[in-house]
Amino acid sequence: MFEWAAILFGLLSAVSYGIGDFSGGMSSRRLKVILVLLCSQSVGLIALLIAGIAFGETIPSGTTLLWGAAAGVMGWAGLFALYSALASGQASIAATISGVLSTALPVIFSVITVGWPASHRILGFLIAIIGIIAITLPQRNAPPVDLRVIRLAALSGVCFGLFFILLAQFEQDVVFFPLVMARAASISLMVIVISVRREWHVPARTLWPLLVLTGIMDMAGNAFFVLAEQSGRLDIASVLSSLYPVVTVGLAFMILKERPTRLQLVGIVLILGAIPLIALN
Repeated sequence: MFEWAAILFGLLSAVSYGIGDFSGGMSSRRLKVILVLLCSQSVGLIALLIAGIAFGETIPSGTTLLWGAAAGVMGWAGLFALYSALASGQASIAATISGVLSTALPVIFSVITVGWPASHRILGFLIAIIGIIAITLPQRNAPPVDLRVIRLAALSGVCFGLFFILLAQFEQDVVFFPLVMARAASISLMVIVISVRREWHVPARTLWPLLVLTGIMDMAGNAFFVLAEQSGRLDIASVLSSLYPVVTVGLAFMILKERPTRLQLVGIVLILGAIPLIALN
């Protein structure tokens, strides 16, 4: 049978992350990355508090809150590196490297802690990763890849991988309040860094819709990932949520008028074929 809850939440996480990363990358072209993160994550913090109260979620244990704080630090570092890479204009290669690395670490961790998944799922993981690489490869006439972009994307992928592993340590049936702790930790770090650098700046009014969208989508991506992991295995949740580059690049096709290549279309087909293999129990 299919693990419908895990597959649904994992895919919703990917869609949310993809939209958030696209809007965050667009914002980072007009505002310093750290200010984009501070504004968007502040929006996400408010949204998480409202969601936790609305759903009547209980306050989790101190241990879970500490896991949330640690996740917040890793998530902030990953977003800072990724948005810096996306702002360079080489979004495709940045999304590819970050997506693949952020998938690999949780899969390895899951294999170590709970054992190997079924063979058809391993095949699905491999097909999905190949699909991500295919759909996010830079086009043939693209400029040479900047080494700085590769480093930033790799750093973001490692940080996101650790972020997913830390989110998986939450106790069962709590989602929003540990993420509140994660947001509080990351926002505190950003306030310190911005204060030291004296980079305080109020974003233009026209930029706030993008910042709000970024914050809400990133919050939703985190929440859906936790729900996916609690409904199934960590490796399933991480692989499915890491399909977000497909959404990011897809939005670039539609909004920035970038035409997909044949290889990218093949990547979409591979990913669609991988999802049932991953979901099948």
